[in-house]
Amino acid sequence: MPCLTQDDVDAARQSLGDADAVLVPYMRKDSGRTEEILLVSDAAAEILAATLGKFGGTMAVKIFASVVSTELCERDIATLIGGEESEIRDEVDRLASSGFLFKQEIDGMIFFGAGNPPLRRFFLNRFAALKIGPDKAGA
Repeated sequence: MPCLTQDDVDAARQSLGDADAVLVPYMRKDSGRTEEILLVSDAAAEILAATLGKFGGTMAVKIFASVVSTELCERDIATLIGGEESEIRDEVDRLASSGFLFKQEIDGMIFFGAGNPPLRRFFLNRFAALKIGPDKAGA
């Protein structure tokens, strides 16, 4: 069962506007805590992907952005990113097998997080310069 609702993602996409990114509310089922996930625009993802070379394209950037501050299951990553679930799953698996993501089991589900500390720091520094949408999505 996903923790991230399609309504929250739709609200985030609508509030994105000309911003580089928007924060999407996310309620963790394992702890009940509400966290925020970064949804990066296509344009911002393209710029970041161009600076990272062999890391991957815009999908890889969007996936890494989504888990840079929390862990998500594949289904929630797919809901957030949008697109073909099998392609997203393949990219998540590629990033995990390359050491960019870590995976762990929580309550019988597999979750992924940012697993490469230098890359995580790079992303966090780049994300600090992003223009975050004016309102939190869903707020």
